[in-house]
Amino acid sequence: MVNSFSDVEEIYKGVCKINTNKTGSYRSKLAIWLREFLLDLLEKPKESEVNHYLEIKSNITNFIKKAEEESPYSDLPELERNIISDMENYINSKNTEESKKKLSELTSAIQIRDESVKKLKIITRWSISLSILGVISTIIFGTLSFI
Repeated sequence: MVNSFSDVEEIYKGVCKINTNKTGSYRSKLAIWLREFLLDLLEKPKESEVNHYLEIKSNITNFIKKAEEESPYSDLPELERNIISDMENYINSKNTEESKKKLSELTSAIQIRDESVKKLKIITRWSISLSILGVISTIIFGTLSFI
């Protein structure tokens, strides 16, 4: 029987074969996994669970909240997650000067990621154009080979 959040974590680690040395990095995926389980529960209710459905739903919802509370930024890239965590600590300790420095670091990180995305979009456009040209050429030369 699953009684606590640590039980859910251990089940998830076992099912997904997660290394226990990497604590914290799996929690956002755990929340997603729990949401998917909740959807499965809604879509295919078992007769034995109908009486306990609200209790099960409440427990799963609490486990999702707990996973997100313990690792609120776990779905972010590592750099941004560390910067935001540092900012949160500086804000809580009322250190506004360091918070501003971290904010500028975060701004730089976002700008760098944005530039990377723009470059990838350009590369993708060229790739699509070249692949279309390749398909057209294949059709033309394939047709010519039959003549």
